[in-house]
Amino acid sequence: MAIGLDAPQGTVESMIRNEASKIIELGTMVSKTYSEFLSEVDDILDNLRDSLPSAQQLTAKEIQLVNDVAELATMIRDYLNSLRLYLETKKLADKLQKQIQKSEKTELQQEALSRVEKIINPELVVLFALLSSMFTPLSVQLKSIDSQLVNCRRVRRVLEEELSRINTAIENLELSRKGKQVEKSRAGRELQNIKIGFLSGSKKKLWDDKKRKLDHALASVDEDIRLATEDLEHVQGKMAEYANIERRFEVNSDYRKLLSAISEMSNLHYEMMNDMVRDKGFYDRTAELTENVQLRLMQRILMEDEASLSSENILREIIDKDTLKEYLSSVLGIFRVPGVMGLTTEYKTDYIWFAVVSPRGIWDHDLSADVRATLSGYVKEDASRSIAIREIDSPDPWTVRFMVIAAKAEPQFLECYAEMKNIYDHTTAEERMLAHSFLLEQGVDVADYNTSDKNIPSIQ
Repeated sequence: MAIGLDAPQGTVESMIRNEASKIIELGTMVSKTYSEFLSEVDDILDNLRDSLPSAQQLTAKEIQLVNDVAELATMIRDYLNSLRLYLETKKLADKLQKQIQKSEKTELQQEALSRVEKIINPELVVLFALLSSMFTPLSVQLKSIDSQLVNCRRVRRVLEEELSRINTAIENLELSRKGKQVEKSRAGRELQNIKIGFLSGSKKKLWDDKKRKLDHALASVDEDIRLATEDLEHVQGKMAEYANIERRFEVNSDYRKLLSAISEMSNLHYEMMNDMVRDKGFYDRTAELTENVQLRLMQRILMEDEASLSSENILREIIDKDTLKEYLSSVLGIFRVPGVMGLTTEYKTDYIWFAVVSPRGIWDHDLSADVRATLSGYVKEDASRSIAIREIDSPDPWTVRFMVIAAKAEPQFLECYAEMKNIYDHTTAEERMLAHSFLLEQGVDVADYNTSDKNIPSIQ
């Protein structure tokens, strides 16, 4: 979606963006839009393939990305077509099984029923499992790949049995054909040896009928051999396909190694994304980027212009200033709560220093006014004179820092003071003496003016 973001309407880049957007829109909700997807995807892919060679403004990364999207769309199309074919085959196989079961039980009926049942299970079951695994998460694929390997071998054993049966049938048919050919040759010789006589007509007719029957039988055997040979080639083709799948699923296969590598990269990407949005502390905030900003950042990356992202000018070109200022105003609002600075509501002062480190051009008078309005509750005099705001240029264009210095905060104005004093007042004399001694060892002089026990000396 970042490709051709600012391309004028009617250009090749704009057309590529529009076609890619259609694929993404249809593919995102493919469970609901599969009919529309199948009817439009071929035209969209043709338009993309025809347009890419004439797109002069796209980088190699962008062209590769468009090709990746087209390849994914092709996979989805083939997946949907395969799924539809599976459902039709399953429906026909179930219907055929029921019809054969109702027919008279003969050797031929049992053989046909056995062949249909082998198609339903295991072949269709395994095919559906393989088909379903195409778009499952990598972690699920890695866990199920061994069972899929076992299932493929199971189907291949069934196909090997079928292959053996067909080879045996072909051998028997070949023997039958040779026998009939011998009989046909004998009938031909007999016809040639018949001499003209009183009984020759009936004898010739008998051998002619026999020869015609043999010709018909040979044609029938040849047709059976042809059909059996087609079945043989079909089974051999399926065995080759399952053998290819097995090679991919084997322990040391490149496919398994690729799955593991992609899984590790996905986990690393997930950890990095979590680290970026993780709460880094009470005073740290991470602003969510709008979709438009994300697209513009991705556009710079795809255009191989990542170096510009470290420039302070990038904010003026990419970041929505109004949205950023609204966010900064909301963050400044936390200073309305005295507890954020560790103070109580009774705290008042004559002067507050506020320093902001931000990229040039972000901070303005409106944000300064927000700061004075936020901190005005802590000052005794006019906020415009009692609150000093200083702006410092940030070396990092993606980070804004605030520092607030509240002057003359006496101990009783600290938020933790009341609780600490309560704990101190409820300690025993020995515990107080021990605490004071420890502080003296650390070089801290403590004056205990509020002790109720007169036997404990004041420590200065």
